[in-house]
Amino acid sequence: MSQTIPQNGENLNPAAEHPAGTETLLNGRVFRLVFQNPDFLKRFLLQVMDLSVEEVRYCTVMDEKLIGIERAALVQAEIYMDGKRSFAMVELLPEPAPALPKLARFLQGHVDRFYGREGEDNLPEDIYIVFLCDFDPCAASEKHGFARYTMSSHFEGTDIPAPDLYHLRMLNTRYGPDPECMNVPEEVRELLDYVRTGDDAMPVQGALARMAMAGVQAARASME
Repeated sequence: MSQTIPQNGENLNPAAEHPAGTETLLNGRVFRLVFQNPDFLKRFLLQVMDLSVEEVRYCTVMDEKLIGIERAALVQAEIYMDGKRSFAMVELLPEPAPALPKLARFLQGHVDRFYGREGEDNLPEDIYIVFLCDFDPCAASEKHGFARYTMSSHFEGTDIPAPDLYHLRMLNTRYGPDPECMNVPEEVRELLDYVRTGDDAMPVQGALARMAMAGVQAARASME
């Protein structure tokens, strides 16, 4: 098994370790409880990927091992748009991890294998993957510091998506100060700040961060 695939445990980052009752979204269990809320997931996908999701089904944690590695902070769900079924996965990565596009391919393969057991016609229309990173996943690139990195494959010169490929977004809570780095809606910027700081008292205006804060409070209460 390749050592370049990041293992995602309950608390990989020391910053995620807080006394009981003060856990943040960098805690794997809190993350799972917040992102398994279908209403929150719908709002998140709308703001991050511009997806108008009509319905969320089977919003669960990936509770099995993927290529021998347990994904402890990954939420997956069937999502429906215009009556068509797609699949979404959101994973928390609280510390630097290499080979994220390669990991996304493994996640796509997991979905295709699961649904493909009943034939090609059963495959989801599209697969959407979001990595929520408490680090800059493209720090080694000449151009970096962006709040969001987008990977989406199409046939050259067209808007036709290439088959059997996924749509990937990588969110960066450590985005840079340059205005061009803020390439996300204000609601997402507030969420990234909340994930990074864990500050329950920070002022927020958008629904996404307010829903996250409420979800964190509910998660803490359920963990007592």
